[in-house]
Amino acid sequence: MKRFLRGIFPTLAGVLLLIALGAGIYSNILRSPFVFDDLSSIVENPAIRRPDAWRAAWTYSPTRVLPVFSFILNHRFGGYRVVGYHVVNVAVHVAAALILWLFCSLFFSSPGIAPAVRPETRREASPQARRLSAWFAAALFLVHPLQTETVTYIVQRSTAMAAFFSLAALACFLLYRFAPPGGRHACGDAWRRAGWYTAALVSTVAAMLSKENTVILPLVICATDLTAFPGIPPRRRWLSLAPFLLALAVVPALFFGRIAAGGLSLDIADWGRPDASLPCIGPRAYLFTEFRVFLTYLRLFVVPLQQNLDYDYPVFQTFFTAPVVGGFLVLCAFAAAVVVCYRKGYRLIGYAGAWILLTAVVESSFLPLPDVIFEHRVYLPLAGWCMALTAVLVSVTRLRPRTMVPLVVLIVGSYGILAYNRNIFWKNPVTLWDDTVRHSPGKARPRLNRGLAYAQWGALDLAVADYTRVLAMDPAYAPAYNNRGIAFAQRGEYGRALADLDRAILLKPDYGDAYKNRGLVRGMRREYDRALVDFNKALILRPAAGELYHDRAVVFFLSGRFDRAWEDVAHMRRLFYPVNPRFLGDLEKKKRPPGAGGGGRTKRINASWRRV
Repeated sequence: MKRFLRGIFPTLAGVLLLIALGAGIYSNILRSPFVFDDLSSIVENPAIRRPDAWRAAWTYSPTRVLPVFSFILNHRFGGYRVVGYHVVNVAVHVAAALILWLFCSLFFSSPGIAPAVRPETRREASPQARRLSAWFAAALFLVHPLQTETVTYIVQRSTAMAAFFSLAALACFLLYRFAPPGGRHACGDAWRRAGWYTAALVSTVAAMLSKENTVILPLVICATDLTAFPGIPPRRRWLSLAPFLLALAVVPALFFGRIAAGGLSLDIADWGRPDASLPCIGPRAYLFTEFRVFLTYLRLFVVPLQQNLDYDYPVFQTFFTAPVVGGFLVLCAFAAAVVVCYRKGYRLIGYAGAWILLTAVVESSFLPLPDVIFEHRVYLPLAGWCMALTAVLVSVTRLRPRTMVPLVVLIVGSYGILAYNRNIFWKNPVTLWDDTVRHSPGKARPRLNRGLAYAQWGALDLAVADYTRVLAMDPAYAPAYNNRGIAFAQRGEYGRALADLDRAILLKPDYGDAYKNRGLVRGMRREYDRALVDFNKALILRPAAGELYHDRAVVFFLSGRFDRAWEDVAHMRRLFYPVNPRFLGDLEKKKRPPGAGGGGRTKRINASWRRV
């Protein structure tokens, strides 16, 4: 009993300390509002409001069905109150750190790692030292400032969930390997092994249903097994790994299912641009640029300063430029160092380096994404860096607690303070985008989003100034004309608003938001027929947008076409879009024929019909 208590108390203390660290570092983000892609993926996403949660999540994104399902549950129990969304994000992040601790504890104790902590002494670590080393890796993963974007940026829950399930799959697979194959309780042991093996398979599939970059997870599991248990007979090893290798087909099957359904272009060159109005980043240019991006990620691993939500990163079209060649050489040197460390006996450092390369390859290779760099893309690769730093710390301190514990406290404390301070910028959209503009002064998108944040705060003059600056940088940027048109309308300058919205539509004829906003401005000018034309066009482009039916219903009401307004209310209900009760009440009173009067209340009613 005493031995059990001596073992359970340090573990319980470590768990509580990790939970306290996570809660403390992210305590200042619980009221941070929705920003950036949160708006389109959560606030404006009709799937979030549907009652058939699982079907809605699957229809919206089969490759991210679990995160979308969690957003639907958040909305079901808390609406759009951001506290609940942030609490879940922080909980997933802390859970990922805890499961990393379990994985590292098992991995550091495996036959392939434990005997070779330092090759020159071949001294195996004690259980207490291994526990402390594994805890340090998990704590570093938890508090590292690079993780703030994944945790605080609500929609990136998909990244954290994918990492959690990936780590769970690895930990369950190691537990399967450690479970004895037979003995006095052969039946119970067999069931235990089958349970851990099934849990590893289920976690693998769950990771692939959280984010597409986990397609590489089966190869990580194979690398882990080869490193941790080098003595297993090949036939037995590959029979147990075969189902995981078959799981490599899950993400491609879902991906090509989206292509077949028309949700994605078959031409991979189109994946490098968010819409047809923007220039394309081809596979070759994306690969060349990622050589340079790799250096930035390595720098942020070590010195996480000058963080940025939206990097202004150059795209390199040719290999023969100094940044690309330099990044390529560093990448080759990094890969060579991984091989050398592994062969020379520093297996943990070699494995950690291979982890970084494998987990980053999907988003940092030749498959183009609209943006060449984002900090949340190194959420899972950072676990490899944490293991590598742990290996270095073990080698330097020679596992002496008097030396190791102060260094652990210093490193974890320093990174935790940096992470807490980084989260301060996320407290509201203005501070976040102001910081982003300071780091990316020559990029249009941060200024556009800062202008939108100013407009939401009512600082319309500052918003117009930002939009105008964006248009000076890029005169063909349709969203800037759209947003400036809205700001002009809010200032009552309807003529200038219509001119900007006309320009936005001319630059981007399929711009549904611009048609909607032009319809709103024309409705304010009581040009109801022209407003309806714009709303009808917007609904052709965005047939599932409940707010468009709301706005058109208001115009129908103001123009006396109450039956048509009721039809749009019915559409809103079919889309599970909330109907403003004040508007509904006023519409109920207008069941009499259109010519029966009541037009004198238009201004007061219009002011109370804000969308809910």
